[in-house]
Amino acid sequence: MKPKTFTLRFHMNDPEHRRAYGYLQGLSGSKNAAIISVLNRAAEQEDYWNTFRNVLREEMGNVQPAPSMPEPTATEGADELVMDALEFFR
Repeated sequence: MKPKTFTLRFHMNDPEHRRAYGYLQGLSGSKNAAIISVLNRAAEQEDYWNTFRNVLREEMGNVQPAPSMPEPTATEGADELVMDALEFFR
């Protein structure tokens, strides 16, 4: 099978393009192999995260929310009780 070709252009006025170009220039091996490896890993990670999100959504859809706790009501002498407790730490 004949190899497929793809042209990659870097716009050096774009900081992201300059950074990517710098990474490629710093590689000691095949730039082609590096780009292929990075693309495949990115696609695999995206597949992983999509699967994870779908499972999480599915599982969270089966969870019933816990009933909310009633708000505590003030009782007589509560302020004194708090002050007594704080006094303990002096």
